[in-house]
Amino acid sequence: MKKLLRIAGLLALLFVVATTATPRVSRAGQAVKHYVCPPCNLPCDAKVFDQPGVCPQCGMALIEQAPPRRRRPPARRGRSAS
Repeated sequence: MKKLLRIAGLLALLFVVATTATPRVSRAGQAVKHYVCPPCNLPCDAKVFDQPGVCPQCGMALIEQAPPRRRRPPARRGRSAS
């Protein structure tokens, strides 16, 4: 029974690690850059490219996608000492 619980716990841990979002890293250890088409109200606005250049659909220059911002936990509101 203990062995089964250990295996289940290990599988749960592997699942959590595998599904956690992490930035992609190239083989050289650098973060992979993504490029997007600037908003032009065409379907290409949602496409993501791996290299800089021009959008094949609208011809606009691709811009580097900003890395996702980490959210800070909200500040705790404490009682003021009076």
